Amino acid sequence: FHWIKTYRAAAMAGVGILAALCLWGLFRLKFAESVSVMIPSGVRERVELFQSSPLNAKTFVVVTDKDPASALAGARRLREYLAEEKVITLPPAQGARFALSMVKAFPYRFTERDAQEALKFIVPQVIAAQMKDNFQNLMSFQGSFLKEMILLDPLGLAKLMGEKLKTFDVPSSMNYADGFLISKDGTAAIGVYEAAFDPGNLSASARFKEVFNQARTKGILPASSRAFYLGAARYTEENSSIIRHDLKLITFLALLGLAALFAVFFRR
Repeated sequence: FHWIKTYRAAAMAGVGILAALCLWGLFRLKFAESVSVMIPSGVRERVELFQSSPLNAKTFVVVTDKDPASALAGARRLREYLAEEKVITLPPAQGARFALSMVKAFPYRFTERDAQEALKFIVPQVIAAQMKDNFQNLMSFQGSFLKEMILLDPLGLAKLMGEKLKTFDVPSSMNYADGFLISKDGTAAIGVYEAAFDPGNLSASARFKEVFNQARTKGILPASSRAFYLGAARYTEENSSIIRHDLKLITFLALLGLAALFAVFFRR
């Protein structure tokens, strides 16, 4: 204390140099790119299991508008914009190959109950009507696509396979149009997409938010529409912003308190 009192200027300079070094080191800190490092160890294993599940990569984008047509049109344009920016992955279209695979899978799923149901397809009137439909389909423009399916199942028994799939057909119980879940009044359209990045990545989640917000400034959405998104990417970005804000506030208050403490100490 005698030395500090005697060489007060040198002591203050030394403290200032140490404070400058601490600040320099503080600003050189880099945040880990994964939000998992902030998760308590007690629940980390369960969170990591959830992160490896298909649900974790799902992103729900909601567009609302008083006009149902504007809501659907805005949802389509927003989907195209997000896909162009490569922040979402669109689900594959269920084309002819999907229908053909369903037909090929039917024999392996044929049960006694199916055999009873198939009796109503094996009557002269139904067979005649089915053959007429087959002929019309083969002679139509789409005949080249339907030829293999008709040859595999000329009697249309694979319709019974379609009945089996209804158990898993979630969209059948709600309004579904052009890949969007539509509310009853049509004023809200929900798109479900795969995130084209790791939703636990802080910088990637922040970029998704930036791209999503730019859709408004670029006129992707109608002026009357509003949009928001839900999913792991949003939770990661918001948790990160809250933690960063708290760290900055705590650091500022701690440095302010230390400065006040040193000021009082050196004055007396």
